[in-house]
Amino acid sequence: TLFQFYLLGRLLALFPKNQPIWPVLIAGLGFSLVHLPDLWTSLVTAVAGVVWTFIYYRYRYLTPLAFSHAALGTAFYYGICGHDLAEEWKAAVGAIGG
Repeated sequence: TLFQFYLLGRLLALFPKNQPIWPVLIAGLGFSLVHLPDLWTSLVTAVAGVVWTFIYYRYRYLTPLAFSHAALGTAFYYGICGHDLAEEWKAAVGAIGG
């Protein structure tokens, strides 16, 4: 929400109306920086962030971005990184609960 609604909105106000590519690229790449220091996640989200930002710019809907972020993030961590996030979260919640 912060990157799409606020940052992209501010960047669109700063750049000429006929050139939305720079605000889309800046907001999309900024999204990848949030995922540092995990380099692989940052690299993947650099591409995904630009695509998601362009989709938001074009259609102005956050819900599809949220669902695709959850699905792609889960697939990335499970398939590429070998992390079962559901199991890790369940263990973390169990450790907090006592």
